[in-house]
Amino acid sequence: MPAIKPTNYRKTQKIMRFTSFLISSLMFAVPPTFADQAPIVSAQVIRLSDAPSAVFNTSGWSNTNSSNPVILTPDLLTNAMIGVSRLAKGQPLLRSQVTVPESLDVESIRKAVNERLRDKANLSINVESIGSRQVVVARYGDGKQEWIEYAFEFENHLAYVLLKAKSGDYFDKGAKVAAGIVQSFAAP
Repeated sequence: MPAIKPTNYRKTQKIMRFTSFLISSLMFAVPPTFADQAPIVSAQVIRLSDAPSAVFNTSGWSNTNSSNPVILTPDLLTNAMIGVSRLAKGQPLLRSQVTVPESLDVESIRKAVNERLRDKANLSINVESIGSRQVVVARYGDGKQEWIEYAFEFENHLAYVLLKAKSGDYFDKGAKVAAGIVQSFAAP
């Protein structure tokens, strides 16, 4: 039996670490909903039937069978992924000690996102107009991986869209898809 080459071993370990990170961190501390509440996909549009129900454009990215959060990816989760979640007031904000604020105005959301991400390197947080809504947009990265997090009020919940991708083409394409999700996010 041939010995495992160090580069293959390191790559395997990297994929395993990333998968563990994804499962533990990016499930947004929301119990996934399956079966009867699985996302319905038609012509690159996902419909989420559990409350608050929503529809949005996926730009053709593949999705998981859970509806809260929904995880989208263009190919491999190690290259890029987008998580989409709807969080209730008082619920933990993405596996942190910070909770979703009772008031879902833009300033309260910005403060909560800032508190959650305060230790991230190269962090910038802005309020941007995307489509017809005001959205808190946080960007940070380390040169190899880049993140964008979008947070906005939706049906008295906090809608949260998180992109994590390799720097370069994956990030550039993912940023367009994530912004498209935010722009198209609506009640059915």
